[in-house]
This record gives sequence, C-alpha cells and structure tokens, in this order.
Amino acid sequence: MDALKSAITNGLWCKTPRVPDRLGDKTTAKHFEVSRPITCFTEWPLVESRPHTTRYGRLGLGFPRRFVFDRGGHPVIYVKGILSGDQYTKNFLTLKEFLADDRLADIFGENQIKDHQKRLDYVTHFAKWSCMPRSKAPKGTTKTSSSPRKSVMLVSGVDEKNFERRYGKRQELLEEREWRVVFHPTFKRYFQKPISGRNKPDYYMPFDVGDDLFTVVLPDNRTMNMVMNNKFFVEKFYPKDGLHTTILSLDDIDTFD
Repeated sequence: MDALKSAITNGLWCKTPRVPDRLGDKTTAKHFEVSRPITCFTEWPLVESRPHTTRYGRLGLGFPRRFVFDRGGHPVIYVKGILSGDQYTKNFLTLKEFLADDRLADIFGENQIKDHQKRLDYVTHFAKWSCMPRSKAPKGTTKTSSSPRKSVMLVSGVDEKNFERRYGKRQELLEEREWRVVFHPTFKRYFQKPISGRNKPDYYMPFDVGDDLFTVVLPDNRTMNMVMNNKFFVEKFYPKDGLHTTILSLDDIDTFD
C-alpha cells in the first residue's frame, strides 16, 4: 500500500538503471549503454498476470498507450546483438564509430558532432537484447551441458529426431513486450525532480488517476480489502466528479470465463 500511495502522490520512477544494460560487444568499447533515466512498461493481457508478476512484483498499474507516447516513449526493439551477426546493432555501432572520428570536428565543429552523438545515444535506448547475452567462459574452462541428452529412438531404421520441429530457444526478454520512456529535455514538462534525499529516482513522472491510470492490479484480496477501506484510495479511485479506476486482485484472475 505504501508503494501504491507513493506512486499516486509523486509519480512513476524514472531513473538510470543501477546495473546499466549494454548492447553490442560489451567486452570491448563497441557497445551502447543505458545511461539515461528510463521508465519501463510492459504490454500483457490480464490472463498472463501471474507469470509476469511472479518475476517483477505483484502490484500492477495500467496506463493507456497515449500516456507513453506523449512522454516520448516507444515499444522496445529486440535484437540478437552484434556477436550474433545482428545488422541492426552493427549499423548503429558503425554510426557511433563514425561520429567518434576526430576529423569530423574539424569539418562540422565539435558541438555539432556531440549533438549528433547524443541523438544517436538516445535512439539506441529503445533497443534491447531479445534474450540474455551469454557470458564468455573463463580461459582454461570447458563447456558442459546441464541437461541430459535425449535418447534417439529408431523405428524401422528411421531416426525420429529428424522429424522434430525446432523453433529455437525461448527469447525470455522479448516475452516482456517492453515499452520504454527515456528522459529527454523535450518532454521535461512531464517530469519532476525529487526533493533531495536518499533512495530517490532521477525524476518522477506524475500521472492523473482515472485519466492516465485506469487500472490497478493488487496482489491479493486481503490487500484489496485494505485499499477499499482506506479513505485516501477511495477518494482517488472513485471521485464524485471524475473518472473511476478499475481495481482488480490477482486472486480473481482466471476465476471467471
């Protein structure tokens, strides 16, 4: 309840990740890094709430796509990464390397080149690995398989394994269907700097309950009861002269047809 009240009072957190994600060959200088404050969203139907909240938390706040678009947000583009021969990432890294050429500053001026570098960096914040990149094994170690080999069944001299469909490994990050808002001065009217203090984000992103926030998914029916008997939440979610907010409990998901 404290987290919900804080979000309604201050807004969503927009902050630089504690461990920045890197896109490209992160073992070298040829990579991009998530170095700007971001707010992440995901798009999923209610029937998929349980697996998603198991991983990311049992409190869900629902916003329309308009809310994200108005703040410069977009769906994330999922890529395989340069080590997998991904041309999308490779081309961005080529542009980064081109703009790092010192000779360009003599032609266009240092300020203009830095401006283009910032623009490129902003765009790359909307790209993300489709699955967790594999870390290189330390030298001197050998790779082992953690899963036992499947036995091959032979029937009339035919290897049944040849008829198995192979769709590739699960793209666990792509399954999140992430949308992302990346802080940019163009949209600064939608952000607020927090009052100085510990454990604060870079910015808050305020929203209007009922208009922007139209759905709240609570962890269980016990929390639902606490919220519905709290004057602060009742007045926010069910104003006399305003839009009401839909309140759901995870305990109620999958209990109706």
